[in-house]
Amino acid sequence: MGKLTIEQQKEEIKKLVDEQQDSALIEEVYELLQPRLDSLEREKLIESIKRSEEDIKHGRVLTPEQALDRLNQRFRK
Repeated sequence: MGKLTIEQQKEEIKKLVDEQQDSALIEEVYELLQPRLDSLEREKLIESIKRSEEDIKHGRVLTPEQALDRLNQRFRK
């Protein structure tokens, strides 16, 4: 069999997935096909997580009421 076009590959993949019964394999394929963060977005996310962890560690957290108030103020602009 010669090389398949992209469209043929997609159709073959769809057919194989439809025939598949192994839920673990289907989950792996699903995860593999999820959009990935580019390196810049990934770094920004990691830095945000680190700042959040430090805030929590040092008790810099908002009550639910304070968080709701901040959200309301932000969206009123």
